Amino acid sequence: MNNYYAKKKRQYRYLLKRINKMIASQEWENLSEDAQNKLSSRLSRLYKALTSAFSSKSLIKAMGTAALVLGFTAQSHAQSFKAPVTNPFSLTKVLITGFPSFVDIDDDGDLDLFDADIGYGGYMINTAYRENTGSATAPSFGNLMTNPFGIQMDSISVKSSFADLDDDGDYDMMQTTLYSNHIYYENTGTKTAPQFGTGVVNPFGLNAVASYVSLATFVDLDNDGDFDLMHGDYYGDFHYYENTGTKTNPQFGAKQTNPFGLSNTTYMTPPEFSDVDGDGDLDLLTTEYYGNFHYFENTGSKTNPSFGQVSVNPFSLGNVGSYPSFSTFGDLDADGDDDILVHDYYGNYQYYENNSGLSTPENQLTGVSVYPNPAQSIFSIELEENYSDFSVSIVNLAGVEVYTKDYSSNTSIKINVEDYPRGVYFVKVTAENKAGVSRLILH
Repeated sequence: MNNYYAKKKRQYRYLLKRINKMIASQEWENLSEDAQNKLSSRLSRLYKALTSAFSSKSLIKAMGTAALVLGFTAQSHAQSFKAPVTNPFSLTKVLITGFPSFVDIDDDGDLDLFDADIGYGGYMINTAYRENTGSATAPSFGNLMTNPFGIQMDSISVKSSFADLDDDGDYDMMQTTLYSNHIYYENTGTKTAPQFGTGVVNPFGLNAVASYVSLATFVDLDNDGDFDLMHGDYYGDFHYYENTGTKTNPQFGAKQTNPFGLSNTTYMTPPEFSDVDGDGDLDLLTTEYYGNFHYFENTGSKTNPSFGQVSVNPFSLGNVGSYPSFSTFGDLDADGDDDILVHDYYGNYQYYENNSGLSTPENQLTGVSVYPNPAQSIFSIELEENYSDFSVSIVNLAGVEVYTKDYSSNTSIKINVEDYPRGVYFVKVTAENKAGVSRLILH
């Protein structure tokens, strides 16, 4: 079996070297569409043969510019999650269910775990913390610590959420309580040595949610650069608080219940956000009281979300088997996609690895012109169609993204590249889940 994978990997590297050489020399552009498709299909078959032995992230990274030009990405449309593994990564069973959250609280490049220290009777009396003493690709969680970093429990809290709310470079913490108040703990330490101050009740214009057991998370749903807040409550409704302030001075607006097309589910629905389908916007996944996963696809955009009808247990996910259970996203194997960790009613952790596959985009963006080409300092981009929301990125031959920016108007797109090293680059324009790539020569 090892000889099989070694042979396939040599074939993969050889084909990548050949394709990237053709792209750099412009030979690729002169091939027929049929010839391009044959090489692309062969690359895809080799990739799929290697995914059971090597991480998706490492294989795609090895593609370099071929991944960009051929449109290869780890797509979640074709993804599935592996069967759950109980108490992996040195995690151990505790008394009863908790509310897990991942954050790199010590800025060492891997995800640490915060949770609830809950005893019988359902009351959380402490914040639980497990440091990741392993690595980003091979996590190992240490012993449970209660109320670390100076945390003083002021009330019966149920979930910890993290964001840099004052934009000072470290993570602050917000907890929601059993009776749905918000308790804010500013990180007065540093990004490597956190220290949390005294809890402040309902800051930044927030109020109690007026629902028993409300589970909150931070998310930038409107892509304006600051963190908004979303709750899932005991009765299955979602509550959204838009941050109408700034990334340094947050101010949350009035509560909106079930916005963006969201609908009521069953009981206890903690919202978790990730780009599950790989289309550039944030989707919502939650567990509910009876142990099922509920998925709401964002059919809108990253600036104007709109969530579709609920899908129960998608992507090969199944009922957790105990209830209530609570989940969170985290890329625990550092392969470029988000995995799921569930803390179930009996105190066990269930890990669902994201088993993404490789595919090519079904839709290509056409009508993208780049001029002058070759360019020396400033070049322009022209789009045949009018798009109200699109992005532009520039990638060098090493596959490194050297420029990225969101645009809201097609008119007068000019980019200054006079400080870039001379050579060949690729300009990628993404709009309405379509992508178009143009070759750019700087001299």
